[in-house]
Amino acid sequence: MSAQRANRPQRTPLGRRSRLTAEKRPGYVRRWVNDVEDRLERFRAAGYDFVSSQDPSEDGKESRRIKNVGGGAKAYLMEIDEKFYREDQATKQQDVDAREAGLRPNTNDGQHGGVKIKQTRAGGAVRTTTIGDDPGA
Repeated sequence: MSAQRANRPQRTPLGRRSRLTAEKRPGYVRRWVNDVEDRLERFRAAGYDFVSSQDPSEDGKESRRIKNVGGGAKAYLMEIDEKFYREDQATKQQDVDAREAGLRPNTNDGQHGGVKIKQTRAGGAVRTTTIGDDPGA
């Protein structure tokens, strides 16, 4: 292999898209948030904070972790205390449960049928909901 080729940066083929990942921080949940419309402000209002880069910027100030995500858009790495994240997820699940309860048909209308919904939640817990007649019966 030539010295010129050995010194050049590793090439990433265009067909492969790298996932936005970040190192974990114990007690916090991190995610990349696109800077579109008011998303950054909404996340800040929900309790998320920006994650600072380990490397200070050229002027010596801490800088936020930013990645280009295409189309001129940028994503910022943000984090929230895991306790608040779990509370938010529980609230979202309550909303889903309420909507699913509204899907249950009136079984007194003479029509029969049903659907079974199997959900795998974070942590591997599995929940099965049957709406109407049990389709497996």
